[in-house]
Amino acid sequence: MRLEVKHQQQYSRSELLARSILGPLYIAIPHVIVLAFVSIAAFYHYLRATFTILKTGEYPEDSHSFLTSYLHWAARLHLRVFNMNDGYPNFGVKQNDPYLSLEYKKQDPDRTKTLLRTVFGVLYIFIPHIIVWLFRYIITLVGVLIAFFVVLFTGKYPAGLHRFQVGTLRWMVRVLGSLFHLEDSYPAFSGSDR
Repeated sequence: MRLEVKHQQQYSRSELLARSILGPLYIAIPHVIVLAFVSIAAFYHYLRATFTILKTGEYPEDSHSFLTSYLHWAARLHLRVFNMNDGYPNFGVKQNDPYLSLEYKKQDPDRTKTLLRTVFGVLYIFIPHIIVWLFRYIITLVGVLIAFFVVLFTGKYPAGLHRFQVGTLRWMVRVLGSLFHLEDSYPAFSGSDR
């Protein structure tokens, strides 16, 4: 998995204020409502991929593409809600973003690992990761607050904070990708780009 986020040289203070004050109304709510319906399709593709992998050992191309695009959309939304990039996040699973790159190399997953992730994935992947990740997420929220004031006064997002925020996003996308069988390896307890 590769997730990269471009760090802007300059940030718009007016967009920062608009996102911070009105963002829930014009960004978060519309995207979350549409993503809720798209999640139904994502669940279908997850089930289809799971049963196809267990039966044939191959990941269906369209399910791989859809689930990768679904995670890309969620990541685009995250970038704007957390003020990591300017602009409005595009609607749709087949949309690109000038600041975000997310790729999962298509591979044919191991059937045994797929079965284990399907039956026990929540126990041995999601729960341990979410417990540790929540501590990092709390630090991320503090970083978002600090970055808000830095961007407000200087127009620049501190590079170190940006890297940390990207790492937090990368970690969760990596875990979700593992649960969607997009990667066979156990996800690292880290936000590094490996």
